[in-house]
Amino acid sequence: MARHIIEAVQAWQPEQTGLPNASTNPDIMHACGHDGHTTMLLAAAHGCTAEVEYRRGVPATVNHPEQTKPAYAYAAAIVGAQAVDPNPDASTGAEDFALMLEQRPRAFMSIGGGAPDGTSPALHTPLFDFNDATIPLGVAYWASVVAQELGNPGD
Repeated sequence: MARHIIEAVQAWQPEQTGLPNASTNPDIMHACGHDGHTTMLLAAAHGCTAEVEYRRGVPATVNHPEQTKPAYAYAAAIVGAQAVDPNPDASTGAEDFALMLEQRPRAFMSIGGGAPDGTSPALHTPLFDFNDATIPLGVAYWASVVAQELGNPGD
């Protein structure tokens, strides 16, 4: 026996997909895939089958170690090693940068712009508020990268 629980997600704004199956209730939206999971379970219960064709679109964002090591060192010099995560969780973000990484060895760095306590809403949502206090740290980081890479430390 298979069991599935479906529930609607309480929304902070109306669903904005523009799809025919979008929620018409402004307080609830389809943001977690519950509808899709219910469809899968119902199809399986009725003996339906499906054929899936997977095509890889954009490559994963993978840093090159030789470029990543100094990038972390520059960050640690500015905010301290304890504030720099040399092993961040994998992310599907920066897919456009992944294409560049296939052509040129580089490193993708993430400079936190959320709340200091880490409670910020996700990026690219209507509730995200960039933390302006990170701007001076970002400026110092990029100035350090440029100076070090051009051979002008301290400039």
